[in-house]
Amino acid sequence: MESLGAKLKEARLYKNLDIKDIVEETNISPVFLKALENEDFDKFPSEIYLLGFLRSYSEFLNLNPDKMIQTYKGYKLAESETPLEELTKPTTNKLIIFLIKYKFFFFLLLLIFILFLGGWFFKNYFLLNVDLTKGETLQQIKADLKGQPENEISAGTKALPFDYKKEIKEVKNLDFRNNKGFILASSQEIVLFRVENREVSFLITKISSEEIGLKFLPAEEEFSLRLEEEKKIIIPSSPKEIIISLKGLTENKAKIKVLLGKKNSAFHESSLDADLKPEMETRNIEDLKIIFEVFFEDKSFIELYLDGVQKARGFFAKGEQLRWKASEVIQIKIGNAGGVKANINNQPYIFGKSGEVVNKVITWQKDKKNPNLYKIIVKDW
Repeated sequence: MESLGAKLKEARLYKNLDIKDIVEETNISPVFLKALENEDFDKFPSEIYLLGFLRSYSEFLNLNPDKMIQTYKGYKLAESETPLEELTKPTTNKLIIFLIKYKFFFFLLLLIFILFLGGWFFKNYFLLNVDLTKGETLQQIKADLKGQPENEISAGTKALPFDYKKEIKEVKNLDFRNNKGFILASSQEIVLFRVENREVSFLITKISSEEIGLKFLPAEEEFSLRLEEEKKIIIPSSPKEIIISLKGLTENKAKIKVLLGKKNSAFHESSLDADLKPEMETRNIEDLKIIFEVFFEDKSFIELYLDGVQKARGFFAKGEQLRWKASEVIQIKIGNAGGVKANINNQPYIFGKSGEVVNKVITWQKDKKNPNLYKIIVKDW
């Protein structure tokens, strides 16, 4: 079967294109394009970057991006499979003797394990009939932030731009299928999900016998939700309306359904014009530089990559000032867009409002009329 890299390369050569042509049209670094064709997946800073670039490259080559992503996932699955020799390795005689000698204790332990597993499966699956989403524990989050205070919480690469004084038990990620998703959560747990390219999160404040309390973050307003009740939520940070309902309830867990509705007219697009004023005329793309300066007017979380290499990740205090330089591309995530004041090549740029989480890519784009002229652009990632 033809490999992922071979499919990409064959499609590119069929269109009589070289890597430079792809770079000009997609703004994807040649390093990452070559890594996809060579199946050198370790060059990417994270899998989310890899999947994004793979989708863009496949769409440009008129390949089915979903099938290409499935091909990649199949490759990863095959890579992690247990070698055949390990599966066919015969059991040692000592192990057989041990099992025969202590078979009563072995079967007793096996029975206890089956009963425990059956009880857990019935309670968490059949009782509410929902796919469980594995979240990250607070301890994992703390370790990931290398000792940050409790109120500075990040779920993987997802920053939560708020300080919450109460103890947070867990952060859970909600995935959607056909704009619909289910989650099973407890009191003082945060549910975090993406609406297009924006992150939205809510906190379960309480669970009682008849209703639950919810609070969309970073807002302070709390509302209640009863069984089978459906509420439409409109918040400025979400591109779509959010329809939330309570579908199941136990003593300490709630089954919540989240549905993405129509376009949100109150949505605030955080970026300014796509094109910035900074431009440079050159015949050599290696002469291009992106200077990114940021001053923190309020505490905020930042995750930043320079030309695909991670350079910063964590919380920065009010009053700090930092400066970075890249050649081709800067990928940045800001947990509190209104808390930073930024300059890109000495040009002021507003990323968004206070409390907004934004993901942006800053890169060069060649002018279509003048092939020697390049302009800085900022776009959503």
